[in-house]
Amino acid sequence: MRGLSPAEVVFAYPGITLADVHAALAYDSARFLFGGMREAKTTEGIKVRDKLAGLESFDGVTGSLTLEKGKVTRRPVYVVRLEDGKKVVQPYEPKK
Repeated sequence: MRGLSPAEVVFAYPGITLADVHAALAYDSARFLFGGMREAKTTEGIKVRDKLAGLESFDGVTGSLTLEKGKVTRRPVYVVRLEDGKKVVQPYEPKK
């Protein structure tokens, strides 16, 4: 079972207060870094960097990241629009 995306939570539970985007991105960044430390079994910068550089993806609260060669990071983007008075959340995938 998958959890709801932040956008789905906001629409499903009107009036709910979520942490802002900056808090969510900081949380994901910390989890990403601590995961690298855990995998490297050290806090030594070069070893942690090498472990993080070997990752292909990371699932965070702000969505999944795809880590490509050349330090390119891809993150899904969602467009929210009104259609017949209803909110529609649609993923946006840029052309490569």
